[in-house]
Amino acid sequence: MKGERENQDYKLYFDVSNGKAKVDLVKNIVAIANSGGGKIIFGRSETEIVGVEQDVVNALDSAKLDDFIYKFTQPVRVQLGHNIEKLSNGKYLVEITIESVKYPIVFSKQGSWSNMTSNEREVFFEGDIWVRHSSKTEKVTYEDIREIIERGRQEEREKLLSQIQRIATLPEDSELIVVQDGKPISTPKGFLESQIQLRGINKSLVIEPFYLLWLFKHRNQFELKNEEISLLIASALRRSATLYWWVLEVDDNPSLIKDELFVTLEASDRDKSDAAKNILDLASIYLSDEDLQKIIERYKRSRYAHFQEEAKNWQGRKARLEKIMRGLNFNIDSKNIFEFTVIELQELADKLVDEISDGERSSHISRNLTAVIRAIWAKKSVYFNRTLEKYGLLEI
Repeated sequence: MKGERENQDYKLYFDVSNGKAKVDLVKNIVAIANSGGGKIIFGRSETEIVGVEQDVVNALDSAKLDDFIYKFTQPVRVQLGHNIEKLSNGKYLVEITIESVKYPIVFSKQGSWSNMTSNEREVFFEGDIWVRHSSKTEKVTYEDIREIIERGRQEEREKLLSQIQRIATLPEDSELIVVQDGKPISTPKGFLESQIQLRGINKSLVIEPFYLLWLFKHRNQFELKNEEISLLIASALRRSATLYWWVLEVDDNPSLIKDELFVTLEASDRDKSDAAKNILDLASIYLSDEDLQKIIERYKRSRYAHFQEEAKNWQGRKARLEKIMRGLNFNIDSKNIFEFTVIELQELADKLVDEISDGERSSHISRNLTAVIRAIWAKKSVYFNRTLEKYGLLEI
């Protein structure tokens, strides 16, 4: 592995209780985003690999980091992902991936820290722009601004060229989809059909979270084919919010669900922290004992720590079903989620999607949306209640 450079940084240790370390991390992440994107790897240096403890893994969850960074960068968000690798010493390597930004992020709030023996100290100020120069995080220069602008232009050129190449390889009767600022302005059905065509070229293609929410919002405007549902499930396994709505579409077709679980489990992409839990939950509900055992064995052999941890904690199908049922017991505005009717839950889901679309992308809203859609599924899924009955559990 190459050492520290402009788009890669190492952190041998990280103190989750240290205020300065947290604010410094915000500065470094934003600087990498401003410099074309990259990654920060926790638990190693250029010469040592020691790993970090579980509390650091928990603190570095990309959703938590996203919310913390947003306090200083509003109204702009840094797009993050994370991957966890378990080491032989029982500790972990945590890799935070940081996407490039089209325009440089300017801090909208001062970043400071304090402790019991010193006055408040500033790590960065409102209006600051930070970038990476080799392995150093430094304030922006005129030359940096010029490079950022040129990089944005180059990305637009490459994006346009890619679209032209895709158009050239599509069949003559293909439908072309118009996109503006990354958002489709075609019909939802037309967008889905275009994604199916692209998946024929790129088998690993999944739909981005924004589009999953957009399709859910307009779900009553189109009917889904099995291949479209497969793509939606594969995509939502990685971003849980709408997953159980698409699963409900094929509640009577567990073989389709099974196929996508195995495909996702074997996929080479690294954005699967949510998938580790989701695959095992759905397998416990929809798969036979033989197929469920195959899932468990593949979890044990996986190189991803999320999958290994799930296998380690596996206590059997019935225990997993009981855990799923406990997770469905959820309150929103001091009201149990199962006191709502299905229609009320759908209206609530639409409201939460609107809040996210308006920029309120907090982990709290996303968790509520996930819980609401799971409750709709639990109320309507014949297969789920049949599975509960089979294992002697109460129906919801």
